[in-house]
Amino acid sequence: MTRLLLALSLLISFAQAHSQVITIAEARTKPNGSTVTVRGIVTNEDELGTIRYLQDGTGGLAAYSSSMSNVQRGDSVEVTGVVAPYNNLFEITPVNSFSVITSGNPVPAPKLLTMAQGYVEAYEGQLVRFNNSTFISTGNFQTASANYDATDGSLVSAEVRINSTSNIAGTPIPGGAIDIIGIMSQFQSTYQLLPRDLSDLVAQGNPPVFTSTLFQHNITTSSFEVSFNTQNPGNTILYYGTTTALGSMVSNATLTNVHNLGISSLSPTTLYYVKAATVSSSGDTSFSSITPMFTQSLSSGTITCYFTRDVDNSVAQGVNAKTLPQLMDDSLIAYLNRAKYTLDIAIYNMDNSNGIVDAINAAYNRGVVVRVIGDGDNMDGSAWGLLQVGSNNKKLSPTTEQYGIMHNKFVIIDANSTEPEEAIVWTGSMNFTSQQVNTDANNVIIFHDQSLAKAYQMEFDEMWGGLFGPDKSNNTPKEFNIGGNRVELYFSPSDDTESEIKNTAETADHDLEFCVYSFTRINITYSIDDRTQAGVWGAGIIDDTANLSYGYDILTSDMPGRVFVANHSYLVHNKYMLVDANAPGLDPLVLTGSHNWTNSAQTRNDENTVVVHNASIANQYYQEWVKRYKDEGGTTLPSYIVAVSDPVNHAMSLNVYPNPVNDVMYFSLEDNSPASIQIIDMSGRIISEAVVNSQSYLDASALSNGLYLMKVTQGNQSGLVKFVVSR
Repeated sequence: MTRLLLALSLLISFAQAHSQVITIAEARTKPNGSTVTVRGIVTNEDELGTIRYLQDGTGGLAAYSSSMSNVQRGDSVEVTGVVAPYNNLFEITPVNSFSVITSGNPVPAPKLLTMAQGYVEAYEGQLVRFNNSTFISTGNFQTASANYDATDGSLVSAEVRINSTSNIAGTPIPGGAIDIIGIMSQFQSTYQLLPRDLSDLVAQGNPPVFTSTLFQHNITTSSFEVSFNTQNPGNTILYYGTTTALGSMVSNATLTNVHNLGISSLSPTTLYYVKAATVSSSGDTSFSSITPMFTQSLSSGTITCYFTRDVDNSVAQGVNAKTLPQLMDDSLIAYLNRAKYTLDIAIYNMDNSNGIVDAINAAYNRGVVVRVIGDGDNMDGSAWGLLQVGSNNKKLSPTTEQYGIMHNKFVIIDANSTEPEEAIVWTGSMNFTSQQVNTDANNVIIFHDQSLAKAYQMEFDEMWGGLFGPDKSNNTPKEFNIGGNRVELYFSPSDDTESEIKNTAETADHDLEFCVYSFTRINITYSIDDRTQAGVWGAGIIDDTANLSYGYDILTSDMPGRVFVANHSYLVHNKYMLVDANAPGLDPLVLTGSHNWTNSAQTRNDENTVVVHNASIANQYYQEWVKRYKDEGGTTLPSYIVAVSDPVNHAMSLNVYPNPVNDVMYFSLEDNSPASIQIIDMSGRIISEAVVNSQSYLDASALSNGLYLMKVTQGNQSGLVKFVVSR
């Protein structure tokens, strides 16, 4: 009995010692692998993902466990677990147990430091503040997690990490001095500041604060409009000019959160730099970064697409898709032979089996200024040697570890010709090799548009100047009016192309199809999953081993019997997505280019992507897709609808009344943030566009009797409502 009592006493003493609460500072001194129990106030929520940081009066510490996903800022918690470094961040992982003691406590005030003082181990895990700081990086925060350089003068460059789950992601990078609050963290050998949300970027005074990037729309040869949103009301000012010195200005004195202003008396095919400003009632000012924008060109705007393998014309809606089996080289050579003045080519790989190198040499020999960029690791050496355009007129991309591949496949012809129709862009998924031209499944899309050609040339010039992959800047226009069609343009890795792929997928209302050589990015999977879960018909084809990934399991679960891994002697080398190709009233589009849906394409490779909003082009790509789909065993296809009966809402509560409408129709949204609206007729034509508040009205007096669609977009959500004008 005495022995039993002694054993129980020892066991109780051990348990009490094991669970004894110690300070965070003491826990940070424990050897790796020690089990500790600490208490502290939580300083973040899911803005930083799964991890939670907690502080007591002695220090800060991270705890990593999905079990703590419901823990909120201000919760006082007791956490027991094992201390260990993860990429040099000292944290508790695994968390063996935790309990919330009280909630709603004040979060510890951030320590006011200079960056030289604060980016050290002593402040790891704690809230800190750096006043009068500026971001060295310019442009916009990516919607994917990314790092940005900042300084307060005490340190030349300090790393600030913006997490994809924070509401900072996707907003403009502040252009002036601000105070930056965040949690000091560490990744490998670099300390990182982690702002939690927009309130951690503290502007001086009470400025309006930009919450969206500048969006260019209603583009003509002599004008365009610019829209943006702000957190607080302010007036609207646009500075613009043909250089970054700007020089001209338009303004509107109305104070608003939702800004839209036009710029007129512009020249066709001209690059303008635009910077927005907005001043609050208290006189505080916010500025955007400078954004490049093109006016519409005087070119015809003809868009032509070709496919290397057979297509299924049985699903054609007016125009049969054109297939050029084993003839795409002839078409490319014919375009190369059109060049009169300049020929800029960015190509991953090529050979001379079909005379393509000979055609480039012939252009050079007839006096065309030729420049060629190839991939440094994968360009065919013999073809590169046969390319006789002068040693100073060809360049290979760098091959060191920090760079990916130069994976572009585009040709720019006579971008600066005095004849607008001579300016041409050839792009798509096809490399200039015999295998790619004659055997593999590829697509090519050709634009007769000088504004687009000049934009591509801007990207080419950046690489020609020695900037590849992560060295490049987001400095090219994104929006174009090509022959009356909206066309978007993105380059990787500078333009956060994955976010644009996700955003494009999330606009699907009726059907979504994809055909991608390599697909490994789970974030794109989730965007497709969201739409198919909401009732959008979806299907796809992947060529490589993505069938082994977690994302593939999600897709096959959502679209059983409609997602295939290609199994042929040839490669399905396309990289395209179709949205609402079978609903011409819902803005059908195709997204295509060289960008595979992979980590390297997003973060390191040089790639290009176009999004073409055109029902006929989307249907021609759909004809190609149906053939590839049937070849893999696909049988079911989406319905084709001219009008929309029950469009799928994108997780948005949208109320419209009265319906039918006579003159004025009112609508309201549960979300109070600004929204953009489009009024679309049943032919798919956009009648009008506007940026509005969450409660607003539509003046329908100018609309003829009939059926219309209202498309409303708020951030990544959108919704459609059918309404009738009847008098």
